[in-house]
Amino acid sequence: MYTSNAVAFLTTASSEGVRVVADECNASIDAARIWARTFFAWYNTEHYHSGLNLLTPGSVHYGEVPAIQQHRQAIMLAAYAAHPARFAHGQPVVKGAPTAVYINPPKPAEILA
Repeated sequence: MYTSNAVAFLTTASSEGVRVVADECNASIDAARIWARTFFAWYNTEHYHSGLNLLTPGSVHYGEVPAIQQHRQAIMLAAYAAHPARFAHGQPVVKGAPTAVYINPPKPAEILA
């Protein structure tokens, strides 16, 4: 069975922002809850992930990817039609969401377990 190590990933980050967050969350359980609600609302609905081809986790979760992809493709095709010389690799194709995303990818044997 595969178990993610996401908590270790978050606690080993060494940026100044992570330390400030830790101080805010340690002030009280209520402060931690307020911070978590605010952070996860932003993270799931407003933060565009490069690992998700610049989609939000919420848009992937709620099945909005095909509509977003179609809209982005229309914009890219219009830009290509107006300025084809700007696209060195030819007509652009907008990618959808990846089939799987991991913080710590499981080994092939763990996926089958």
